[in-house]
Amino acid sequence: MKVEHVRDYVVERLPYALNPKSIAVVGASRYTTKVGYKVIEGLKNWGYKGKIYPVNPRTAMMHGMKTYPRVCDIPEEVDLVFIAVPEERRQDRRHRDERLQGDRPRRAAE
Repeated sequence: MKVEHVRDYVVERLPYALNPKSIAVVGASRYTTKVGYKVIEGLKNWGYKGKIYPVNPRTAMMHGMKTYPRVCDIPEEVDLVFIAVPEERRQDRRHRDERLQGDRPRRAAE
């Protein structure tokens, strides 16, 4: 596919992906062998300065941070969501969330 012109909105929103002020880690884990643990550990070790929001419905605290049961429960804007959940669990979660009315994750500021 050849791209003649990049759409302005794509370029304008790149900072959210390349330099996010906040990251939600869905599937955050307290188990050191899990991807959700490694992502948070890596962000901390690499000196990430933004806010990290662990998302896991099974615990209230993780990595010394408050944990949220769902992305839509995070009270502030989230620029980037890292999903560290196996595919089969993502499908289950998506179907469950579709049944909830009016409960959608917020998008970063336009």
